Amino acid sequence: MSQENPYRIFVTHDWAEDDDYLRVFEYLEESKRFFYRNTANPGATRPPNADGERDVLRAQMSQCEIVIALGGQFPRHALTVDFQLMFAQVIKKPIIVLRAFGAPNSLPKSLSAAAEILDWDARALVAAIRRHARGEGGAAWDTVEFKLE
Repeated sequence: MSQENPYRIFVTHDWAEDDDYLRVFEYLEESKRFFYRNTANPGATRPPNADGERDVLRAQMSQCEIVIALGGQFPRHALTVDFQLMFAQVIKKPIIVLRAFGAPNSLPKSLSAAAEILDWDARALVAAIRRHARGEGGAAWDTVEFKLE
């Protein structure tokens, strides 16, 4: 994917950049030749009421190609994450779920709408984004450079 046409992703949030949220972008930055644009803006001023929050989230999500749901956020922010997942389904955006670290295998029902459920793995995340956002598939090859000293 080129810099001129980056993947547009939305990562679930509750108006704050928690550790899992930031870790997603660390993982994406690890991948060479993978360009993305984050449509989420958790740093935006939180609207004073639920309707305002939903309007802002709808605007952020309507620009994305794929939604990345963070399983670790669900227990703490169930209402906000539930809304984001339901809206993703309404606007027919694929959802990738990243399990919470050390979480049991069972996930809440709202996360069952996911196109794919992953453990935290940078290569698997990038491959899933490519596969579900634009239908790109095929074998993924990484180049490993060795320095001979």
